[in-house]
Amino acid sequence: MLSVVEEIIGFRGAGRPPRPGAATGSRSSRDGGGRPVAIDEGEGAGLMAGKRKTNPAGSTNSYRSDVLRVLGALKVATADQIQRISTPHLSFRHADKPTPSKRKQARTASHTGALSDMRKHGLSENGGSTDTGDALCNLTTKGLEAASYELRRPATEMGSTARGAGSAGASHPMAVNETVIALLRPKPDLAKLADDPPHVQAAAQAAVDTPPGIGTIASFWTEVPLPAPGTWNAPGKGGAQADLGPVAEVHCWAVESCGSVQSRAC
Repeated sequence: MLSVVEEIIGFRGAGRPPRPGAATGSRSSRDGGGRPVAIDEGEGAGLMAGKRKTNPAGSTNSYRSDVLRVLGALKVATADQIQRISTPHLSFRHADKPTPSKRKQARTASHTGALSDMRKHGLSENGGSTDTGDALCNLTTKGLEAASYELRRPATEMGSTARGAGSAGASHPMAVNETVIALLRPKPDLAKLADDPPHVQAAAQAAVDTPPGIGTIASFWTEVPLPAPGTWNAPGKGGAQADLGPVAEVHCWAVESCGSVQSRAC
């Protein structure tokens, strides 16, 4: 049985079968950012029309799942950061756009649409803007519940919604996010660029050939409690909090306001 939250976002999770009555003859426009397109007309086209009413921005399950995973781990982020972590191949596909703003608009369009649809369902919300004018987003309590399914974490370990973090530009959370991206070193999926021009494929291949990063976004945990009294799930007063830590190891990073990163055992 799917939970109410899972039904709203169309989440099935790894290994779960499609919902009864779901069309099997359709393909999702995962790379182009548009709504799912039916291979056959008739019943498939009617299904797509229904999905469009449910998600007016035309987002797909895959892109909404990207948002849940990234915001579930980082708490607050921009569409640009979500895209760079989840679909790095789009950074190469749209590199031919004439200006940086047009390139960013093109590569983040799909995740921007996913955020719009998730706001409609009460899963995410706008959280202000960065010092450079990029819109910030965070999950609601309902969204954190959905993210716990995606990240396979207990809801008690999901932390806060980070509401209000963008009221002063969120410079510190943005520095933490950029640290995560530097640790992840996201690699583009070359198979998704198979039909792109040779120079695009060459640039992506160069990125793939760089040293690997550490884990995936699901490997990281922000707002890590370091309890003096209390427990990990219920820290008492007086305990410290690390900015960032891996889920499976006892090691943490603190990101300083000047941009430097301190690494230490927790």
